[in-house]
Amino acid sequence: MAVPAAPIESGGSKLAFGTYDNGGSNAAAIERAYHVATVNGTVLGDRGVYPTSGSLAHGNRNATGTAQLQLSGTSIPCQGVLVKARAANANDVWVGKTGLTADTTESTGGWRLAPGESVGVPCRDVNEVYLRWATYTAGDGVEWIASAD
Repeated sequence: MAVPAAPIESGGSKLAFGTYDNGGSNAAAIERAYHVATVNGTVLGDRGVYPTSGSLAHGNRNATGTAQLQLSGTSIPCQGVLVKARAANANDVWVGKTGLTADTTESTGGWRLAPGESVGVPCRDVNEVYLRWATYTAGDGVEWIASAD
């Protein structure tokens, strides 16, 4: 079951928590969670920063083949980005860093998104995030939204 992201604010601290699972046909689907926490802008542990100021940036990216593709060709400093595979996609997409492969290789395989699924990626720039399709169909793509600095 899909659970929408809901920011929670309390006493100067902010916590963003979201669980994303398109409901999928796999009854044993792993719930995907993305947690980001700060106290007055200070990073807690190895978590990314949830911005206390800034603005939003958003966009989309269409599949152009099976080669890796940057989420954005433009540098957009951020505190993290949420990437969602289009529900109408005919194929899965992998999300990760440069050197991404569209397979299950542990060190380069990235995060596999089925159509309609989402993942939060802690990063300092939207263009640090890469996409890759093993096979693609015209119209496959993703939408994204980021907390821009």
